Amino acid sequence: MPDLLPIFEIREAVVSALSDAATPNMLIKAPTGSGKSTQVPQFVLDSGLLREGRRCVRSEEH
Repeated sequence: MPDLLPIFEIREAVVSALSDAATPNMLIKAPTGSGKSTQVPQFVLDSGLLREGRRCVRSEEH
């Protein structure tokens, strides 16, 4: 079940930080399987932060 992923523990902190104009970008580093790749973009969409001029980008370490 997705709400059991570790990333949900910091959901409010992520949304709050990205809502602040002083934090236009954020880097989240967490172990594989934590939910960062699948859930953080959903947090952004659900919170209404993805408005004109903003993007949600995901990158992977190789």
